[in-house]
Order: sequence, then C-alpha cells, then structure tokens
Amino acid sequence: MCDFVFYYNHDIREASFQVFRKVVEKRKDMTIIRHYDEFAIDIYVLLDDRHSRIIAFDWDNTVGADIEFFSQLMDAYLEQGFIPIICSLRGPEQENLDEMREKLNRTDIDIHLTDGIPKIKYMKRLGYRVNLWIDDFFPAICKQDNPLLLQNKIDYGK
Repeated sequence: MCDFVFYYNHDIREASFQVFRKVVEKRKDMTIIRHYDEFAIDIYVLLDDRHSRIIAFDWDNTVGADIEFFSQLMDAYLEQGFIPIICSLRGPEQENLDEMREKLNRTDIDIHLTDGIPKIKYMKRLGYRVNLWIDDFFPAICKQDNPLLLQNKIDYGK
C-alpha cells in the first residue's frame, strides 16, 4: 500500500475520471488534488482525448509501486468498457515484458515499451489515442510545449 497524491485538474464529470475517483475514494491513504504543485504530486492523471476508451498507465513508480491498487483500478476500467494498457519508457527487451507480466499477474492488459520515446508520440505512431495518462512523470508523456500540459493546467514553464 502506498500513500499517493494524485493530480487531476479537468472536467470532474468525465466518465474516465469518475471511475478513477470511485476507486481512489475507497482508499484512506490516497488523495486527489486539483492544484498543480509539483512537490506534492506523486502521480498525474491527465485527460487527453475524451473520445478514446484507452487508459494508459505508467509502470515504474506507478503501477509497479502498488500493483494491487492499480490492478483494482484496471478492473474497474474494464468493467466500464475502458481499455487499460501499460505504457512505459523502458526498452523493448523481453526481460522487461516478462518482469511486468509476472508482477502484474494478468494477460488481459497490453504492455507498450517506448524505449525512451515520449509516450504520446509513440502511441500516436501506433494509431492509439489515449483518454487518460496515469503517470508519475509527465515529461515522459510529452515535451514541455505539448498542449496536453496546458489543457491539464500544468504550467511547466513557470
């Protein structure tokens, strides 16, 4: 179990966020904040394409930090018709995939390893649009000038 502070600053009526909030609210050791404070935030929940059903989870310091919680969250998304995936900056070596599969202990979640390519760029190359990015390190998702950051009220330049 981990004490996570999640950041989400977008439309709270968004269906993907509603699923997220319901699961987090069951845990007393986790909170959601709506103001950007890089020193208080453990994991970012960033809305990207509200028409997509894909929820992209980071592995290191996110899913890997509390596999039980994130597995429950993935199950909740699956129950609501969303498609949870893992998207990590790790390299494509088989041992990375094997480690994640073994620890996750499930085969119904696709794993994408970007080999250091920003995640949003990598997923777009594959033709994927992502509804929510759930990640401890938003610079792994996109570059500083990407509209995704401003859309989620992250003023990284200041």
